[in-house]
Amino acid sequence: MRSGTFGWVFSIALLVGAPSTAAASETGLTPLEAKAGIAKLLNVRAPSAPQFAPDGTAYLRDWPDGVFQLFRRGPDAPIDEPGEQITDLEDGISSFWVSPTGQDVLFTASIGGSEQNDIYRYNAESGEIATLYSDPGVVFTPQVWLSTGEGFIYTANDQDPTSFHVYYHNLQSNDGFPLLQRDGYWFVSDVTDDFSKILLGRYESASASEVHMLDLEAEVDPDKLSGNMLDFSQRHPTSRALYSNLPIGFGPGAVSAYYFSDITGERRIYQFDFRRRSARMLPIGGQGVELAGAALNRERTKLAVLASRDGYSRIFGFRTRRNATVRMPDLGRGVMSMGQFIGDDLVYTLSNPTTPGVSFRVAVGSQEEPERLTSAYNAGVDLSVYRQPELVYYPSFDRGIPAYLYLPEGAAKGDPVPFIVMYHGGPESQARPSFSAVRQGFVDEGFGVLVPNVRGSTGYGTEYHQLDNAEKRWDSVRDGWAAARWLVSEGYAEPGRIAAYGGSYGGFMACAVVIEDTRRVDSGEVERALFGASVNIVGIVNFKTFLEQTGAYRRELREAEYGQLSNEALLAEISPINYTDQINVPMLIAHGANDPRVPVGEAQQMAAALEARGIDNDLLIFDDEGHGFAKLENRLEFYGRAAEFLRATIGVE
Repeated sequence: MRSGTFGWVFSIALLVGAPSTAAASETGLTPLEAKAGIAKLLNVRAPSAPQFAPDGTAYLRDWPDGVFQLFRRGPDAPIDEPGEQITDLEDGISSFWVSPTGQDVLFTASIGGSEQNDIYRYNAESGEIATLYSDPGVVFTPQVWLSTGEGFIYTANDQDPTSFHVYYHNLQSNDGFPLLQRDGYWFVSDVTDDFSKILLGRYESASASEVHMLDLEAEVDPDKLSGNMLDFSQRHPTSRALYSNLPIGFGPGAVSAYYFSDITGERRIYQFDFRRRSARMLPIGGQGVELAGAALNRERTKLAVLASRDGYSRIFGFRTRRNATVRMPDLGRGVMSMGQFIGDDLVYTLSNPTTPGVSFRVAVGSQEEPERLTSAYNAGVDLSVYRQPELVYYPSFDRGIPAYLYLPEGAAKGDPVPFIVMYHGGPESQARPSFSAVRQGFVDEGFGVLVPNVRGSTGYGTEYHQLDNAEKRWDSVRDGWAAARWLVSEGYAEPGRIAAYGGSYGGFMACAVVIEDTRRVDSGEVERALFGASVNIVGIVNFKTFLEQTGAYRRELREAEYGQLSNEALLAEISPINYTDQINVPMLIAHGANDPRVPVGEAQQMAAALEARGIDNDLLIFDDEGHGFAKLENRLEFYGRAAEFLRATIGVE
């Protein structure tokens, strides 16, 4: 009993373009300006992908007052109308899910960026909002609706902070019961219409996860507190090591299930037949196409698959009963995500430098032009002046590294400008050519921007994203340093006028590459330092204290990437805090006081160490933020400070 509105649009990344649109500048709210700069661009926004009730009422997440709130728009309302505001929470909402009947909307929210999400229910008929689950020490996450809308499945780490168990909640009786209480990070992607079977996964790391079918009508094993479990995860034939297996949804009649696996070295989609206990690969993907997400429609007759090549998206359609792909119309060029999928109608969102997350609806299997569902608020900026970045590959010590190159107007190879190398977080993530107020704002300010996907990034196959694990951590730092060397060798930048910049894992990179830079100078490989400044946002600087203090439910996932907490020698070797004597550039450090992922002590350690050595540093802590800056006023303050810092250190003439 599941709904495509919840409906585990399982997303590991998001997909390709939509029709060329001037949606961002069509609202005409203010005179349009080119070269807007960061402050104006930070005000550009578009509502989230809408979720529709059966009567056509649309629910959206938007932030006209600076934080995300829930809005409702009538069936006949214009697409540029903001709609009725439903919530008014100080810290806003995280996500929302509309029931199949449209009578209820679930949404989650946390306090001050803590990510300890509570679950709330909005009743569309009465207009009342009720708190269903709230505990400051627990993360509650809705997973799937029952098809009747009478209840939903959710996960919570209420019994053990390191494990997410699976529960059912009935809205009519306002109570529930456990469905699965086993150790591990469990999540649910689908439930059959008769509420007899559940498709779920257990996540260990980006490279190791399981997929299971839980039969709720089978004989219960009291020792396991669950019904019969069928594990059909792909494993190595000899070592039995797990591959990455991620559930998508049940096939027609629930006699099979679709799931991702990277057993071939690339993520592909498989269909597992429960009766034959066998799997077959679907003819989608391969040859450098990275599958990034998938969604089954509510009827389970069609599958939409999100793919990526060189960071740009494409959506494939697939008929489940005919086992055949279907043609799709031209969806444009950019980065996409997928949302509600009912019947033939798939909601998706397009983001590129001129389109800041505008949503469309396309009929899968039709060649009809997609229908635009939302408009963007342009904040007086003419977004049509922005260009797609240039995809480049620069040499590192053993391979080419993909990166996106953004140049300010009039800049060219051989005409150096101050440059910012932006490192993404994750590290199991990928920088992509989407709309970015920060990247585009810095370009407006006169900076060049290079955005590399160093080893460890996703989007380039399984081998590439595992090249930085544990003891290979510093290889990704060498890739990051090589970006600056390439900028200088190609004449885009000058030594000392390049800034290292990043958030979360990217914050680690922003610290580590300036250490690597000092080592290259000391070894005589380069005559002078290439980097002249560092911007560290919510970054890891001490892997030991990070693993000790990060959220308990995240520790095992992070140990799989960075190394075991017990391996203190390795963690010390890769921690920038142990090499602050090799940091010789000013650093801007910013953090949220409530960060559950990378605790604020990481920022405080680095600031204290630099202060002790007399290295210029500026520590900025936001008391009402977590892992990043969710509130507009805080974003404006931080990025304004960052622009000033970069002008003062690497300069813009």
